Amino acid sequence: MNRTKRAKLNVMVTLITYFVQLFLMMIVRVVFIQKLGNDYLGLNGVLTSTLSMLSLVDLGLDSVFVYTLFQPLKEKDAKKITAVMRLYRNTFRWIAIIVTVLGVILVAFLPEIIGNAGMKLPDVYTIYFLFLANTVSSYLLGYNRSVLNANQQGYIVNGVTSLSFVVVNLAQLISLMIFKNPVLYVSIQLMGTIVSNVIITVIARHEFPFLKVTDRVLLDSSEKSKIFKNAVGGFSSKIGSLIVFGSDNIILSLFTNLATVGIYSNYSVITNAIQTILQKVSSALAPSVGHLGVERDSEKNRIVLTEIIFIFYTLIAGGYAIYLVVLSPFMRMWVGEKFVFSVHTETLISIVLILQLVRVPFWIYIDAFGLQWVQRWKSIIESFVNIFLTLLFVGPFKLGVNGVLLGTILSTAMTVSWIEPFVIYKYPLKGNFQGVSELLCKFGLLFGIQTFLGYLGKAYLGGNSLISIMGKVATMLLVSAAMIIIMFGRSNYFWALKKRLFN
Repeated sequence: MNRTKRAKLNVMVTLITYFVQLFLMMIVRVVFIQKLGNDYLGLNGVLTSTLSMLSLVDLGLDSVFVYTLFQPLKEKDAKKITAVMRLYRNTFRWIAIIVTVLGVILVAFLPEIIGNAGMKLPDVYTIYFLFLANTVSSYLLGYNRSVLNANQQGYIVNGVTSLSFVVVNLAQLISLMIFKNPVLYVSIQLMGTIVSNVIITVIARHEFPFLKVTDRVLLDSSEKSKIFKNAVGGFSSKIGSLIVFGSDNIILSLFTNLATVGIYSNYSVITNAIQTILQKVSSALAPSVGHLGVERDSEKNRIVLTEIIFIFYTLIAGGYAIYLVVLSPFMRMWVGEKFVFSVHTETLISIVLILQLVRVPFWIYIDAFGLQWVQRWKSIIESFVNIFLTLLFVGPFKLGVNGVLLGTILSTAMTVSWIEPFVIYKYPLKGNFQGVSELLCKFGLLFGIQTFLGYLGKAYLGGNSLISIMGKVATMLLVSAAMIIIMFGRSNYFWALKKRLFN
């Protein structure tokens, strides 16, 4: 199977499996709220965010090791692949130990993190340690999936993960309806993580039998140095993303209450789901771009980047148009009127979302070309700007959820939104940004107009009937399609889109 066909298969399996997972997750969340209440939902969100902070310890090594595997896989260098995976395994074992120790220490600060209301909930400490065990277990065997992903066999990983997710969610649904026990709910999640990682490990060793060899195979010092540098860059990126997004629930818990965290986390489920779809597609494409990068053809890299940007942004424009219209009525239908934010807050949530979505094509190239080291300061700066602005808006200005969202919007606009394209411009494209700047400017205008129209529709055009919603969706899609045709109708991007999707 060639590179293009594997990329298409990875994307197709990724999308199908994720939509199945998303559908089940929505159902489970509704039952969770009905059976356990909004406070447990808020506790779930806070503990997830808190333990995600501990994952800083892994330094963002997953994408670094995947990048390191591209060339030896292309050259079928079994010895080097084994050496990389051995270093990967040993590193993640140490990370598991460190995360365990830090997680135990963090128990002392749990009352401050979740507040008095959270501490009054039964079995808080048991639930916390189950969350911690779930995080640690992912480091002990999860590294084996990277060799499959690097070899453009992500469809195998996604298939196993999706099947496990379905079984886990069905079991959680049954446990909620029969036992209404949060401890059992989290325990099922832990078992699912362990079983799926074991299955993927067996498959990886079957595909690459030489990984079973116990001979001591080591990387040379230059390779280790390169991995270390990219690990530092990956670490800084994780700091940025975790502080910008992982701290939101914690800050809201400190300055508001768990109920507000629960409502915010409901919206996060939607926005995270949309982001995750594109992130999974980008992860599926990164190995193909990485294998292309081994050829070191900057002109081909530029052409592929413009095609990726156009395809991604066109799909984003269509999805974003629908999202802007259906978000409010969907939230009312899903979790109820009392769990819906104001029009202004929903608009800010939409701006945060689109600012993250437009970054996805650049993430593909950063991971595929191992550029974590060269952009190492980006996320450090972003995290400081974000935490300062968020605390300013939430504390002295008392803006609550809106303050958290404004902090994210401004920190993104001031830092990563221009640094990431510049890194791609300077390295893989060798200073040739022809076509890329035009795409970014035109689509930026389109997304801005969509957001403004979405706000006007929510603020001044009432009606939550199915006919009204369908009419608004049709209008947004027609406006978006018309703008794309006007801006790109005479370009060759449409032909590239047709070629990539249908040939």
